[in-house]
Amino acid sequence: MLAHPPIFVHFTVALSFTGIGAYCLPYFIPFKKIKKDLGVASLWMIFFAFIAAVLTVTTGFLQFEAVDHDMISHQAMVSHRD
Repeated sequence: MLAHPPIFVHFTVALSFTGIGAYCLPYFIPFKKIKKDLGVASLWMIFFAFIAAVLTVTTGFLQFEAVDHDMISHQAMVSHRD
């Protein structure tokens, strides 16, 4: 079925850290306009990171159910999921 959960996970993590970094950066910049623009952009990035996190969890569960569950792969998937 889906073979892309690592792509979703890495995109979500990167977008989250970028949004948090953009949220913290205005405290160290003296320019008023850049502070305002970064503040707005960071909130949008955090919002989209939340949406991406929901999609990531959904694709993870879909992928978990789509793989054959022999004993070795089942133990690896359950320990990775937990």
